[in-house]
Parts: sequence; structure tokens; C-alpha cells
Amino acid sequence: RKLRASKALGLGKAMQLINARQGDLGTFLTEDEKGKLLPGYLNQLVEAIAVEQQGLRDELAQLSKSVDHIKDIVSTQQSYAGASKLLEPVN
Repeated sequence: RKLRASKALGLGKAMQLINARQGDLGTFLTEDEKGKLLPGYLNQLVEAIAVEQQGLRDELAQLSKSVDHIKDIVSTQQSYAGASKLLEPVN
């Protein structure tokens, strides 16, 4: 869900603008209304992506801790299950 709503998608839109104006990029960035806004937009995008990445790193760390906790629980349960073997004579 977070990846679908990623701010990185805005980078693709910005690159479409740049690619569409490759022949006159200087003029586009200095004289066109959208072009003038593009550098500021890219700066904001960099900041937003950095915040987004930090959030994803934090979430991944929490998921990793949770998985480790589950592994510990399963390991403990398996050790208890194997520890109490009873032998009964069969005649």
C-alpha cells in the first residue's frame, strides 16, 4: 500500500516533463511556468522520499523484530514438545 502511494511516483512525472522538453530544457526551466516550478518540486520530492524511506526502514526493523520473536516462540514450543517423551512398555 505504501509503495503504491510512494512519492517516488512523482519523480516519473517530473522526468516526463524534462524528457518532453529535452531540446529546450534551459528555456523550459527559466521561462515556462511549470518549468520554473520543477527545481523546487524536485527538492521537495527528495525530502519526501527521504522521510518515506526512513519510515519504511523503521517498519522493516519492527517486522524483523516480530519475526525473530515468532521464531523464538516456535523454537521454545518445539523444545517443550520434544522434551517430554514418555516410554510405555507394550506387551
